[in-house]
Amino acid sequence: MKRRTTVALLSCLVAVAVGLAAWLLRKPAPAYLQRVQFAIVSGDPLRYDHSQFHWRSGGERIRVGQEIADGRGIAFSKNAELQATPRHTGKSIIFFPYAIMPFPKRSICVTIVLRKQGQETTLRTFNVKKKTSGYFSAVVQLTRGDTIIVKTAGQGILIAGQAVIAGVIDPKRRQYVFVVAPDTFRGDRVEKRGHMALNFPNLEEFARDAVVFKNAVAPSSWTLPSFASVFSGQYEFRHQVTPHSPLSLNKPHLLASLRPRFATVQFNDGVWLSAKMGLARNHDCFLTSSWVKDIYADRCLFANAWNFLEANPFPALFMFLHTYKLHSPFEPGEEFLAALGPEHRKRSMGTYANEAQFNSNVPDSERREMEELYDAEVLQFDHFFGGFIRYLKRAGIYEQSLIVLISDHGEEFSEHGGWFHGHSLYREIYHVPFFIKFPNKLYAGQRYREFVSLCDVLPTVLDHLKIDCPPDIDGISLLPLIQGSRLRPRTVISSATASRFNNYLPQRFSIFSGPYQLIFNFPLPPQAHSYYQEYSQPPARPEIELYDTRSDPGEQRETSLQRKRIIDSLRPEIIRILKEIRGRRKTGERTGPLLDEEEDVLRSLGYL
Repeated sequence: MKRRTTVALLSCLVAVAVGLAAWLLRKPAPAYLQRVQFAIVSGDPLRYDHSQFHWRSGGERIRVGQEIADGRGIAFSKNAELQATPRHTGKSIIFFPYAIMPFPKRSICVTIVLRKQGQETTLRTFNVKKKTSGYFSAVVQLTRGDTIIVKTAGQGILIAGQAVIAGVIDPKRRQYVFVVAPDTFRGDRVEKRGHMALNFPNLEEFARDAVVFKNAVAPSSWTLPSFASVFSGQYEFRHQVTPHSPLSLNKPHLLASLRPRFATVQFNDGVWLSAKMGLARNHDCFLTSSWVKDIYADRCLFANAWNFLEANPFPALFMFLHTYKLHSPFEPGEEFLAALGPEHRKRSMGTYANEAQFNSNVPDSERREMEELYDAEVLQFDHFFGGFIRYLKRAGIYEQSLIVLISDHGEEFSEHGGWFHGHSLYREIYHVPFFIKFPNKLYAGQRYREFVSLCDVLPTVLDHLKIDCPPDIDGISLLPLIQGSRLRPRTVISSATASRFNNYLPQRFSIFSGPYQLIFNFPLPPQAHSYYQEYSQPPARPEIELYDTRSDPGEQRETSLQRKRIIDSLRPEIIRILKEIRGRRKTGERTGPLLDEEEDVLRSLGYL
């Protein structure tokens, strides 16, 4: 009897295994994603180096196509042609970015066709009269031997990025990774604070689905070095990106690890995130907005993101979304100002950032008014971010999406005698949001108080996707912590040394170890004293400041308890960082001068 039961059980197991094998064989193979480089059929090739295309005209080298990190560029005086041949068949999306620059007083006609067995079908035709960039996409049925052809008529330059050819699959089987990165977002705005003027319901709802790191540290005090750290995984004094030196090709770029499986796209507001800063590498599409000075720039960002999603059904997509909307000058829409109450009036900030950066004599009423204006900006972002999340839910892709919310730095409202950002490394500047919503709300609701870095963002994403990180990065995966393991002891660093948007500011760096923050301040440069005579002098700071963030989270008083022991324990780390800073080597790469439109944006944001 017992033997018959065992035999019957084994038979059932064999039947289940056979049925499972048959189901797996019937299941469609994972969708493919490939990149195809265009071949030049006719036209003069452009030189490509340092992530940029160059064209020589009359002995002058002209940079073009900086937003396209890889591809083919040609100059032509009549006609030109590029071709690419896909290696796969079936229902597919064809996608590639382009940049077109007609010669002066000329125009270019561009025609994109699909050649099948000798027959050509026109997919798109358009005329260009001035320099323009964008992307082409179409969903087609591919067969073996098909060719994608880009034809031009006219005189000018054409650059076409690598063509992404990917299978179209059911939306529920697609993979999405979104990194939403509003500029200048203080971390305390996503915490419960009784004295706050406003609540942010959409951010609070999103936080319930996410893992939240309550002590996330920005790698630097301003935009360019912080986002360079996000993409390189290295601290500011190691990647050495400055307004005049882009991210070196010798430095890691974490999207390189993602690209074999994912199409990679970025929407940003430009200037410090522009392509010439070296951040466009490993992006299939790198789009800088024209709406940066629009008071509804966040609405424009998310509208363009969901339009892109609807038009481009990639089987796996990484999308990075950046806006300057929370950055000064604070100009929220009228409906969000109204939430502050009828007595609140809108201020014109003008060049207040420069004139009052170290002015501690601003009246409390004015300080509160500016902080409430900032809160209204956050309320506006909350509203349009919530609309984007609701779109993802309606589209049926929210559940399987991995969504990260971060920022590059915070903002000071005179907590330490200063205003805005870029000048200090106190909590109001370094503390930023860091939420991760995993697919199917995995790990939802978990909260962590350990100090973590924005350098950890992409290593954590890659680890979840089971993709290896490149070597020589400072960031680590936080997935072991999320899954219940302890992090190995480490220090987290924030710095403003190699990269400062104002060279008259003193260099400094912070070390976070356990509950302590140590700030090392370099002396104020001698030339800074005459510069700041026009404005307010920076407050005097000792060489080393030490704060216990448990008992003094606002860092208003230095700790005296065990001060010598803690500083001595961190001395080897201080020496290591000082050696790295003093041993910096120049890469020789240059970003080139600012364009007129970039200067306009910087002026509107208070940098000039």
